Amino acid sequence: MTIVNDGKAQLCCRTDLNPMSEGRCLSLHWATCEQIWNSDYLRSVRSQMLAGEKIPDCSQCYSTEADGGTSLRQIMNTQAEQLWRVSGEEGILDKATAIVREGGKAPPPSALHLWLGNLCNLKCRMCSPMFSSQIAADPIQAQWFGDQIRAEILLPVYLDEVKYTGLGELTRRGEKLTRPVKRGKVTISLPANGAAIDLIEISGWKNCHQPCYLSVMAGKRAIARQLLSHGQWQIAIKLAPTKEAISSLELSLHFLHRLQPQSLLSNYQGEQICSWGLQPCIDIDNLRIVSQTKRGKGQEREILSRIPENPRWSSNEKLVFEEILAHPESLNLLLFAGGEPLIHPMFPAILKKLIDTDHAGHISLYISTNGTVYNRRLSEMLKQFLSVELAFSVEGIGQLQEYIRYPSRWEKIARNIFAFQKDQISLSVRPTAQAYNIFGILDLVRWCQENALRFCLDSIVWSPKFLSLDMLPQVLIDEAFRDWQQFLASECDQDNRWHLETVIAALQRPRPDSEELMTLQGDFIEFTNDIDRSRGQSLALACPRLYNCLVANGFDFTDKYRFF
Repeated sequence: MTIVNDGKAQLCCRTDLNPMSEGRCLSLHWATCEQIWNSDYLRSVRSQMLAGEKIPDCSQCYSTEADGGTSLRQIMNTQAEQLWRVSGEEGILDKATAIVREGGKAPPPSALHLWLGNLCNLKCRMCSPMFSSQIAADPIQAQWFGDQIRAEILLPVYLDEVKYTGLGELTRRGEKLTRPVKRGKVTISLPANGAAIDLIEISGWKNCHQPCYLSVMAGKRAIARQLLSHGQWQIAIKLAPTKEAISSLELSLHFLHRLQPQSLLSNYQGEQICSWGLQPCIDIDNLRIVSQTKRGKGQEREILSRIPENPRWSSNEKLVFEEILAHPESLNLLLFAGGEPLIHPMFPAILKKLIDTDHAGHISLYISTNGTVYNRRLSEMLKQFLSVELAFSVEGIGQLQEYIRYPSRWEKIARNIFAFQKDQISLSVRPTAQAYNIFGILDLVRWCQENALRFCLDSIVWSPKFLSLDMLPQVLIDEAFRDWQQFLASECDQDNRWHLETVIAALQRPRPDSEELMTLQGDFIEFTNDIDRSRGQSLALACPRLYNCLVANGFDFTDKYRFF
């Protein structure tokens, strides 16, 4: 199971789908780790997988396999015996069958992938604000991702972290679920640590003809007053920008003095409102709140959260140690990512806790790092674990690395790699194949082979698509394909062939149609120019072969920008 930077759960790091339960994304902000792990969604996935059915979450791996490459799904399946502590395929099948027989409810996870937050010291070109605080604070790069939009539906189904008064039992009107209003005033209390709200949408049904106004208060502010029509009604309230969260919503119904209902009460303004008696005549079938957050260096808060440190779930020690790591005896594999986990304060705290409680000896670690940090004390801690792989995300040699993973310095990255190697920490170099480095990765591969460094080429950029291999003209694809085929035939070690074959397979996958290709190439030109100008960099200097090939194939970089 993977917990990403914003607290949402995913099946693994290669999917961009968020599992849903009760109409909401499974997230630590409203569900416990145990509730997520044995949610209806994950139980269903376990049954589907055992039955041999394909699931949407694994589509990226299915695509890689169909192209002829080796997927993360296949890699992890080879480790199932170790993770589950069973012997052979029969043992794996028996354990999976036993879990499904129990309704899909599984014992505590044996592997966890924790993305500790977007705290980072780099702003890599193919990255996003979700994974880098530096990109989130970058006035140019952040604009390529727009504002963060979050939404929560408060009615008609109650949410556990919200308090409600003045509403009746959940009922059904046709195909819609609704909540009857039982009093003249409905109060909805929200957690005080949520994000500011920009939009409120309310709709429902009025089945009486008496004229009635709906007034809406947000905290102490009156934000709307609207006459409700007979039958279906709806209100959309756009709020003035504010950084303050709304702690409560108050909906008041005000009836005019015609066809008076059974009894009337005076509200705080002296108006008369319906006490409803036994015949409520207004239902609410939807109450949705939306937050549109401007990008900033920190992560955006969730609208609703049970976590006091919202949105930084990984800063809450109680959550980390008493929920996520509540069963360290079951853990065999722990993976870390970020941001940059080596600069996150919770990372060494987790290692220390596992060492102090004598669980490090049966847990393997996999740590993704950008290579900018070396710490001798960290090496000593890592040696306490069953095994370690320190995976360095490096995109090329020299200026190419510095161009893609700004503002890293190649000399420092290489020095840190050799320092961990000298400490006898198992490590690997893992570039991400993309348009920028398609002609430069092989130089990095040669450097790794010369220095007895393990490398892995199973990571391909899928998003943003305008930086993927799909953006390249067919002539460049063909040229890169020849380079990789020649390396595979004459220079590649036998153990590393499958790595290269994965990239070669990606170069052979079906191409976008001409219209999409034109859009992707236009985006690539504008993005490259925007970032180059903002950082004082140059594609022509950092990637001369790529630049010259693109220009020769009709790319015009002259004065084309998106945010300048």
